[in-house]
Amino acid sequence: MPSCKRSPLKISMPTRRHANKPRARRGSSHKTGRGGAESFPSLRFNDSKRVVEVKYLDFADSLGLADSQANAILLNGCIQGLDAVNDRVGRKIMMRRIIVRATVSVSAASLAVSGVFPNTTDTIRVLLVYDRQTNATVFGYSDVMNTSGNTNAVFANTNVSNVDRFMILESRLFTLDTAKALSHSFEINLPVDLVVRFNASNNGNVTDIITGALALSFVDQNSTGTMSASITFNTRVEFVDE
Repeated sequence: MPSCKRSPLKISMPTRRHANKPRARRGSSHKTGRGGAESFPSLRFNDSKRVVEVKYLDFADSLGLADSQANAILLNGCIQGLDAVNDRVGRKIMMRRIIVRATVSVSAASLAVSGVFPNTTDTIRVLLVYDRQTNATVFGYSDVMNTSGNTNAVFANTNVSNVDRFMILESRLFTLDTAKALSHSFEINLPVDLVVRFNASNNGNVTDIITGALALSFVDQNSTGTMSASITFNTRVEFVDE
């Protein structure tokens, strides 16, 4: 009988295109361009995150240091307006950073006539204070510190009657001496998260502020009116609208 030869069965398997190349995950923007060059995706930012613009208030002054009953110097009087740098939009802001650069000084002539330590030294205290209950009125040094019955107000402790109202952010004490130095420079650079709320008025001063006044307060141990130490300062308050 004639032999019957069977040809081997051939099974063709489907070939995968670009089998040697890694598959991109769904949603990935990793692609291969012409000539095998890879193109990388551009950065994407989360649109849900709100970009907040930081604004600022600058203030500069030079003045003689008054006694313990004098008013403090306001640093965050902010008007409502359209300026993209300095004005607030509504009635509330959040302070983010406070910068103070200052020099306190006294003349030898002032020390010569002062009655506390003639011809030798003078001590000055500088406070940076946040007022939680401003109510359109600037505070004085004696509101923050207990000067009652204290002949040296520069060394006074906190006024316990107002501890819930005031937050002392910085307290600096300087002694100027004819034998060493008659001036001293210092810097404060303080990150904060402190709210300021305003009323309906728009004067750019303390009369606008319900809560959150920020001010420098001073006392000079040897203050005699015209013959006292002085301070020259420059400040910046960075804030965002709330």
